[in-house]
Amino acid sequence: MLSRDFFSLVFLSSPRWLRRSCLLVLLCLVFLPHSSQATPTKDAPILQLLSTTTQKALGLHLSLFAEPSKKIPFEQIQQPSNQARFVPSKQSIPSYGQTQTSYWVRLRIKREPNAPTKWWLITPRWWLSMKVFLPKPGGGYDALFRHPAQPHRMGPLPYRGFIFPIQLPQNAQKTTTIYIHVYSSYGSLSMPFSLWNPTAFQRYVLGESVLFGLFYGIFLAMFLYNLFLYFSIQERSYLDYVAYTAGVGIYIASYHGIANQYLWPDFPWWNRRAPLFFVGIALFGAMRFIAYFLQTKKYTPIHHKLLLLASNAAFFLIVLSLWNERLANAFSLWLALLAVPTGFSAILQCVFLKQRSAYFVLIGWGLLLLGSLCQSLSLLGYIPLNMVTQFALIIGAILEAILLSFALADRVNAMNLVLEKQSAQLSEQNLALSRLDQLKDQLIANTSHELRTPLNGMIGLTESLLEGSAGPLPEEAVEDLTLIARSSRRLAVLLNDLLDFSRLRQQRFKLEAKPTSVIETVELVLALSLPQAHNKHIQLLSDIPEDLPAVLADENRLQQILHNLIGNAIKFTNNGHIKVSAQPKDGYVSISITDSGLGIKSEDQERIFRSFEQVDGSSKRAHDGLGLGLAITKQLVELQGGTISVSSTLGQGSSFTFTLPISEEPAASSVHGSLHLSRLHTRITQDEIELPLHVATPDPKHAHDSLELATEETVRPIKLLVVDDDPVNLRVLQRQLDTPRYQLSLASSGEQALQKIEDNGPFDLILLDIMMPNMTGYEVTQKLREQHNPSELPIIMLTAKNQVNDLITAFQSGANDYISKPYAKGELIARIQHQLSSEK
Repeated sequence: MLSRDFFSLVFLSSPRWLRRSCLLVLLCLVFLPHSSQATPTKDAPILQLLSTTTQKALGLHLSLFAEPSKKIPFEQIQQPSNQARFVPSKQSIPSYGQTQTSYWVRLRIKREPNAPTKWWLITPRWWLSMKVFLPKPGGGYDALFRHPAQPHRMGPLPYRGFIFPIQLPQNAQKTTTIYIHVYSSYGSLSMPFSLWNPTAFQRYVLGESVLFGLFYGIFLAMFLYNLFLYFSIQERSYLDYVAYTAGVGIYIASYHGIANQYLWPDFPWWNRRAPLFFVGIALFGAMRFIAYFLQTKKYTPIHHKLLLLASNAAFFLIVLSLWNERLANAFSLWLALLAVPTGFSAILQCVFLKQRSAYFVLIGWGLLLLGSLCQSLSLLGYIPLNMVTQFALIIGAILEAILLSFALADRVNAMNLVLEKQSAQLSEQNLALSRLDQLKDQLIANTSHELRTPLNGMIGLTESLLEGSAGPLPEEAVEDLTLIARSSRRLAVLLNDLLDFSRLRQQRFKLEAKPTSVIETVELVLALSLPQAHNKHIQLLSDIPEDLPAVLADENRLQQILHNLIGNAIKFTNNGHIKVSAQPKDGYVSISITDSGLGIKSEDQERIFRSFEQVDGSSKRAHDGLGLGLAITKQLVELQGGTISVSSTLGQGSSFTFTLPISEEPAASSVHGSLHLSRLHTRITQDEIELPLHVATPDPKHAHDSLELATEETVRPIKLLVVDDDPVNLRVLQRQLDTPRYQLSLASSGEQALQKIEDNGPFDLILLDIMMPNMTGYEVTQKLREQHNPSELPIIMLTAKNQVNDLITAFQSGANDYISKPYAKGELIARIQHQLSSEK
């Protein structure tokens, strides 16, 4: 325990040259300014409190007498015979070392008329047992009691020591006499008593907290830094150092009352056990650190065995401290006699063998020894208790922790030099592979961007020709153009799947989970799938309850999951029906897509979720694709916290079921209103632009309304500004929007667009590309938003860029909507009408 701190024994077990050095330092410490000698009088001087007084040290104003029996009651202390036994203190901080004797303390206080009447009597010694007797206004005394066994929060202010509120009488001429009965429960007896103005003491506590925070912050930084290094390089010496640092740090915190205040304020019984427990941890880590860091098994085998023996004994101390405090206290003395000399002897032996790291360890341990010795001797009363000796252990521990960290860093540097030479070739190969991987990713991204623009032109111009922009076409030409449009969209689907697969494999897929309505999302995807299903005479059915709770999912990715599964069902179903159902179950919503198609063999049901796997992979297979759709779907479901499975009977159909977690909040908005189709439109064939005459599913009202708006006649043509540096894209938009409803103006750069707005404005809406020379679409949008708000001048970004970061940047720049190329004409018209209707 504190009364038998093992650090106090280090002095006796140290080498002779070290003892002489310590004595020399201690002689210097004796002459540090620490106290003034009081002139012997019959009583200590009265403490005079002035109006300007904020705090006062009480040591030289105290009168004391020793009372070993601890049996004299307070009533007898006031008798003249006992009053004569009080003698003035000759120390600013009365200290008596390790003693079981109790002391009665007398303090006389007098204040001037303007001085405050409320004061606090303070001591930082949390292990003292104190009873303070304060005079009552009507006569007699009240007793305030503080004991280490009491919970820490009993004081009027959170503090590591004890606080006693004192109320002085209103009569300034009256002298107040206070008595204190004090003894040490299990530590050294010193009396650093002081009287404080409450406001001033609160400021002092704040400053003291900053000081302790600095000390322990450095210690904690060393602890975390080396713990991180251990996990990084798996060097056992770092783990031993971390254990040692933690043991010393928490032991110091328990000594100063910091642990009692912050770590276990409601467990005072642990205060007496904690020091021994963490001393055991410190010794355990220290012995093993010396043994393995200095490689004593190689250089000095005898010391190695003794160090491991001491570490095992330290582990026994840890266990014993939890079981029997008295036995653990005695055992710690014998352990110190074994551990400290053995440790220093091993360090010195390694120094003699010229181990570079041993010099750091020797200096660090020497500083810790000096600090602990100073603090122990000051508590024993052999040297003055002042600011240096009071925090000597902390200073020594901090310096030692830093030096040992230097030693570890030095070892790591030496190891790194060897590893760098051995791994130079491997690093070059890894760098080359990394560059190839980056080039591959960059190639995929650039290829995607470059392919989207011509694909958009091919699809747009083909659709315009099919709609009669160049006049009537022969039937064979119509069929060929239809094949071109469908092939282009098929190529866009494959390109999107490759990009999604690449991002998922590299874990760069970002999801924005929010409460999402399942029924609205299903209705939207079914509406978009109607034309494809109608061409194969397949009924699309929805069996989702109206009260189904919302799911916590990324809305766009939920659409992609449903579109993949429904599109897959349509692909493998020649006729019949496809049904989507959902129900809540165990905190999740279970969504099933059931078809009456070809079915899947039982041995193939697990394989279909693998990348580039298809049930029929032969060259004569009936269905196209890369085999990525279900693999991407599975990963998207799992990324959102769900699972996916399939059950199927060959020739009777299949049922794909996936789950998503239920959201605690309802869905905020309808997916029909926003129509986020940037990832879905590339999977819509030309036939999907025209609604079928009859389908066996609820009428998709919103999608239908969007197409009706596209043909609605208005009184005034809508002025649109189209900005794109690609002539093909400008031509496509001209053909798609070539109706009396729209009045188009074209610009091939950002500068030209700004000039047209200044000369020919105002415009009702702007379709703006992002990738343009000199000035990007983001910059154009930011310029326009300086004069036009989003409701006044809507801006739709129309671009081949389809990354999440691109979309976020567009909206941050001030865009109203975002469409990724290639897109469907129906979607473009619906988005335009949505922005124009919102403006109204």
